[in-house]
Amino acid sequence: MFNLIRKLSLPIVIIIVVIVLIFLPEIIGIKSKTTTSKSSSSNWKESFKPKPSYDSSKTSSSVIKGTSDSNYSTKIISWEFIKSKRNKKELKKAYKNSKRLYSKIDPIYKTTKENLANYIKSVENLINQKDPSVNPIKIAKEIEKNDLDTSVAMINEFVPRGFLVEWSKIDLSYTCQSSRGHNYKVIAASYFDPKFQILDMDFYLRKDKHEFTLSNIDYIDINFALLGDTVKRIVLYRNGKKEKSLSVRDDLLSKVWNRVPLKLKDLNGIYSIQIEDKYGATYIKSYKFNRAFNDIRTTFNPTRKNRSVDRYTSSLKGNYINNHNMLDSNFYYGSNLSEEISIAGIEKF
Repeated sequence: MFNLIRKLSLPIVIIIVVIVLIFLPEIIGIKSKTTTSKSSSSNWKESFKPKPSYDSSKTSSSVIKGTSDSNYSTKIISWEFIKSKRNKKELKKAYKNSKRLYSKIDPIYKTTKENLANYIKSVENLINQKDPSVNPIKIAKEIEKNDLDTSVAMINEFVPRGFLVEWSKIDLSYTCQSSRGHNYKVIAASYFDPKFQILDMDFYLRKDKHEFTLSNIDYIDINFALLGDTVKRIVLYRNGKKEKSLSVRDDLLSKVWNRVPLKLKDLNGIYSIQIEDKYGATYIKSYKFNRAFNDIRTTFNPTRKNRSVDRYTSSLKGNYINNHNMLDSNFYYGSNLSEEISIAGIEKF
């Protein structure tokens, strides 16, 4: 009898474990559902970073695919719930703020504006809906989908980060009884990548020299391009030691880019640019400019302004941000200080 009980105990334990694993996510989900929205909105700056590249179709569809009526409690999302004092206030606030955001975004961000317009229409539909036979859950799903689609479009079109931050503050998690749309844009807003890269470079020969070699270069003038709408300050380091602060200027030829000019006399060492934004995020990119000059001239075919200057221009043009910048890649050294630099770490601002 004892042996029989011992033989049956293992299968019984396995069955219990399987049942627990099946129902545990739902139990956890019920507890976390009420806290997610509050914690995410208060801690958006500390949010996890998203991957730098996004696929609109995959991201949007994969997140929405898991949505079902069971995610929304039909006892909560009723017209009585939608017309409650709190929901009326939150819907009107989201409608007003999203319309204001829409008016600020430049038409060059076409998909973003289209998706944001759809979001505004779906919110307006929920506010003004008079037909009680219409299912409010369906409209809530539509709002969440348009919310996600707008976030994805903002990322893919490199909408200025300030707009992403403003978008992340528009939250209808309570109304939709789902925080997925809001959490996604909080993640997007927390990711700081100013797309800092070389726009063009001028190499100047010493007055007594006539041949373009690395040792004959007197100094170089560099124009960097970046998305500077939320940039607070930029500091240049050489081999881990602070050199100076750099200024951000408007680029008159582009609505998207800003410029950062830099003049260098000494090309030796590792130059690191540390960028801090208004929300406390930091970005670092390092360059090594003492490359073999013959390779540079052969690869990039300079446009010579006169006999003493070689100019090199990147493939970066107009408002196209996602081009591969070969000129920048040629001098790029890393996203952090290299181990070759014998210093404990970069100085703080």
